[in-house]
Amino acid sequence: MLEAVLRADVVVYASPVYVWDFSAQMKALIDRHYCFVKWQVGDEPQHLLEGKPTLLLATCGGGAEDNGDLIQEVFAREMAYLHCRIVGQYIVPDCTLPSALGAIAQQTAWRMTDDLLAACGP
Repeated sequence: MLEAVLRADVVVYASPVYVWDFSAQMKALIDRHYCFVKWQVGDEPQHLLEGKPTLLLATCGGGAEDNGDLIQEVFAREMAYLHCRIVGQYIVPDCTLPSALGAIAQQTAWRMTDDLLAACGP
């Protein structure tokens, strides 16, 4: 997975919100991202993902304000450490079942696509 992240033109981090944070599986992957910063004694660190466009897409069972706020902060801090470029952060609220996604999920997907094309398109 880490090699795929290195090769990717854009990385979308998608996860349901679990206790205001990423799922355990996504958290494990993100924790391994620290290997993308290489420290040399006496030198500035080398950021292997420098400038890589990233997006966060998360679903949560309640409202975005009180469920999706902390995952956005964790994501922002992680991407700042890695020197990635955040294209956008998108929270789809009130998702308890796949059938509950509805129009707001579709609107979020279109907004995400528009933002990605504006930031990275031709």
